[in-house]
Amino acid sequence: MVAFASTSDQLQTKTKTEATTMEKGISDKIPTVLRKQAKKLENYNLMSMGKNCLLRQCMLLALLISSAFLGQSPEQRALNDRNFTSDALYYHLNSKVGIDTAEGMLNYFASKRDIKLLRRRFGGMGFYVAIDFTDEMFYGEKGTFGVVGTKHKKGSNRAFKYMTMCIVTPKGRFLIWAYPMEDRKETLWLLNKALMRIDALGLKVHAILIDREFNYTDALALIGEKYKYITPSDQDKKFKRYVGEKGCPAYCDDWRIQNKDKEQISTQLVVLEEKGHKYGYYTNMPRERFIKDMEILSNVYGMRWGIETAHREVYGFRISTTCKKMEVRYLYFVISVLLYNLTVWINLFFGLAGATHVTFSEMKEMLRQIFEEFNLWLKSPERWLSMLSFGNARKALFTCFWMPAAQAGNADALP
Repeated sequence: MVAFASTSDQLQTKTKTEATTMEKGISDKIPTVLRKQAKKLENYNLMSMGKNCLLRQCMLLALLISSAFLGQSPEQRALNDRNFTSDALYYHLNSKVGIDTAEGMLNYFASKRDIKLLRRRFGGMGFYVAIDFTDEMFYGEKGTFGVVGTKHKKGSNRAFKYMTMCIVTPKGRFLIWAYPMEDRKETLWLLNKALMRIDALGLKVHAILIDREFNYTDALALIGEKYKYITPSDQDKKFKRYVGEKGCPAYCDDWRIQNKDKEQISTQLVVLEEKGHKYGYYTNMPRERFIKDMEILSNVYGMRWGIETAHREVYGFRISTTCKKMEVRYLYFVISVLLYNLTVWINLFFGLAGATHVTFSEMKEMLRQIFEEFNLWLKSPERWLSMLSFGNARKALFTCFWMPAAQAGNADALP
């Protein structure tokens, strides 16, 4: 007796085949997109190397980027590269890299065009934005310029500190700005600079999510001039006295916060309770958006923890170094951010999730393979000279990055 497959079995088989074909198509296109992005990173005009310099800028950036995904120091990478010495590397970095140089690189790769693409992938017209600080612990000499005091962690209470700004959604996180703190008193100046970057990007913001480090009068007044915010409230005597008289949830539409100069601002206080613990939020969001269900504020603010996760993942691309120059450390941090963002882009662009999600370790391996090809050309350019007969010197010199546009699918959609 011959057994025939049912219609449902045929459909399931067809669906699995189509899914496998689609996954294979995506896996074939990912290296193409990465090659294109790697080429853009290395060809970025970071600095002028000089007409008589034997080194090229793409070599220097290739060395720094490969240090990030290999977890090695540039000094160590330079030992294995005939084109570099540590002295030559840091001559160019120390003399030609400034704060503006590194910030310009980050802003170039996190531009208005990126925001438009993020809007398509994340959905919706606006975003929740988280602002926070992250520390890169420092173990060198006390008094080093750009090193500030911080919470004790990993054997030190000093760090290079960066203010970061991140788009946070349930689907992912994307870092759009970062800047080093030179002094602990610069918080308001840095906050204003972050808000100016939001304006420059034309970013529509639902609300800015900040932690208690920013919930004081001057910071909330600065943010509240143009943007909505949500931040945890202080749990001081005034707060405890108020919640002791109220059931939860509770709401106050004119909660006063005062600074040392006795200047006041008025904000809204929402008090919630979970397992007997009472906590609150300050916000200037329209009352009608949360008054019917005040737990909404807690759910929205919960997305802020995404920036903490992003910081941990960024440091997965950390460039190990003993360099004490703040400007160079900032450049290294920017490169780590860009590689983190590239991983986010790949998953967003191809709609990858679950088992097909490209992990950060997988991204490092793909980048390693791409840069190995590039390094082979750097060490033995004669290998590619025979390809000049094809009549396209550009393809010959960068054959490791070049693939026909027809094979690249929609790679051009990425910045």
